[in-house]
Amino acid sequence: LVESRTVKVDTLAPVLSGLSDSTDPFHPRTGQTTMIAYTLSERSYITCRLYDSAGSHTVTLRNRKLLSEGSHGIVWDGKNGSGQYVPTGLYTYKIWVEDLAENHAQLYPASGTVTVQ
Repeated sequence: LVESRTVKVDTLAPVLSGLSDSTDPFHPRTGQTTMIAYTLSERSYITCRLYDSAGSHTVTLRNRKLLSEGSHGIVWDGKNGSGQYVPTGLYTYKIWVEDLAENHAQLYPASGTVTVQ
């Protein structure tokens, strides 16, 4: 008896598109937030971290969160990982995308900037 099986291997990288942020600049101390928006081509794990202008890690907004295909958004309230408002300045957000087969998006990480006033 000979058994035959077909195995499908996922080698296609997920695509993160439409990366944007608004409101930018924003004033968190007055209650404003900013939304980092993006679209995923497939179900993927997302990590999003923010860094200050010196490159120091400020806060992790998502840590390997599994999200579905489609449009998504991450709200940042202008606070660091300790819950304190960050100083005014330019902050860089980086988003890492990895699908269930561990393929990375071509821009790994994708990034953008937001200004806190």
